[in-house]
Amino acid sequence: MQNLDLYPCRGGPTIVDCTSGRTGVFIYLPPGYEASADRGISAVFGEAELPLGFDLNAQLSVRYEHYHQQGLSSLDPRLALRWQARPSLTLRASAGTAFRAPTINQIEPGIATTSRQFIGRIGTFKPIRALGNPELQPEAVSTFNAGAIYDFDGWRSAGDHTLISVDFWRYDFENPLVLEPYVRVLDLACPAGQALCAPDSPYYDRILFGGRTAASDISSISVSVINGPGVTTAGVDLEAEYFTLTRWGEWSAGIAATRTLSWEIDGWQFGPAYDAIGRLNYDTPLARSVLDWKGHLWVNAAVGGLNVRWTLRQTSAYRHDSESEPTIDAHNTHDLALVWTLPNDRLSIDAAIFNLTDREPPRVYRQLNYDPLTHNPLGRLVEVGLRWEL
Repeated sequence: MQNLDLYPCRGGPTIVDCTSGRTGVFIYLPPGYEASADRGISAVFGEAELPLGFDLNAQLSVRYEHYHQQGLSSLDPRLALRWQARPSLTLRASAGTAFRAPTINQIEPGIATTSRQFIGRIGTFKPIRALGNPELQPEAVSTFNAGAIYDFDGWRSAGDHTLISVDFWRYDFENPLVLEPYVRVLDLACPAGQALCAPDSPYYDRILFGGRTAASDISSISVSVINGPGVTTAGVDLEAEYFTLTRWGEWSAGIAATRTLSWEIDGWQFGPAYDAIGRLNYDTPLARSVLDWKGHLWVNAAVGGLNVRWTLRQTSAYRHDSESEPTIDAHNTHDLALVWTLPNDRLSIDAAIFNLTDREPPRVYRQLNYDPLTHNPLGRLVEVGLRWEL
C-alpha cells in the first residue's frame, strides 16, 4: 500500500479523483514508487609538487569531471603555496575551485523524501514532500585560504614547546543545491492576513488541502530541490598549544576558536539579500546557526600514570531571526576527564564528567526550546570505564 503507482489516492471515507496532488494512502507516511536510474561519470585528476627555491614550495592540482547523462562537466584547479620563512615560522596560502553535481535522487522528478516539520504559523507538524528537479545545475565554490604557523621550542625552558596557527578562509558558493524553504512557500501561497489562499500564486499548487483552501487546513507542502542564490562566507581559525615538562609532570594548555566574519546571502525569489552572521537562521536552507565566534580551551596534566584534563567550551550570544525576539544568550560548559593507568600498564580507569556545572542550554523560542545545531540539551553526564589489555 506504500506503492504510489498502485495506490496513489488518499485514504478516507470518500473516494477522490487524484490525477493531481497524488500523495499515497497515508498522508503522514512517505509513499514509494518503482524507479530505476543510472549515470556514468568520468574523472581525471593530476597533482604536482613544485619546489620554487628559497624554501618556497607549490602544489598544483587539477580535476576534471564529466557526467554523461546530464551533460555536466567541470574543470577545477587548486594552487597551494608554502614558504618556510624561518625555522619556526611557516606561511601558507591556497586558492581553488570545487564542483558538486546533484545526486540521482535530486534530479528524479518524483518524490525524493518526506518528513514531518513543525510550522509555527499553524502550530502543528505537517508532511513536507521534497521533489527532485531535472533542471538542476551543479553547485560550484571558489575557495581561498591564507595563514601562518609558529612552531618553536624553548620559550621558557628547554623542555617546552609552543604551536600557534592562524588561518583566514573565504568561500564563494554559486548555485548551491538547496530545498525551497517550506515556510516561505506557504507564505507565498497563502499570504498572511487573507482568509483563503491565493489561487493565482505560482506556489498555490504546492499545497494540498484537507478542507478549506486556507493555511489552517493544509495537509502537506511540496518543495523542490533548486539552485539557490550565491553565498559568501569568511572567517578566521585560531589554534594555540603550549607544552612544558616539569618536575611535577607534563603540563599543557591550548585554545581553539573560530571567528566568523561574514555570511552573506544574495537575494532570490524567497527573500532579499540577507546577512546570516550572528543569527539563528531557522527558516532558511542557506545557513545554519551562524555565531560570531565559538571555541574551547583546555588544560592537561600528566603526572605519573594519572592524566587529568579540564575543558571549557564557549559559544557567543546570537539573535533570533526576528528583531522583536530576545537575544539567545552566550553559553559555556565545563568538562573534566581523568585517566589513571596502573603501574602494570595493562589496567586503566577512565572517568569523565561532561557539563560539570549542569548548565541548561540557552532558551530559543522555537519548537525544541533550544538550538540543537549549537547546544547540547543533556545536563551533567558522568561516564566511568575500565580497560584491560591482554
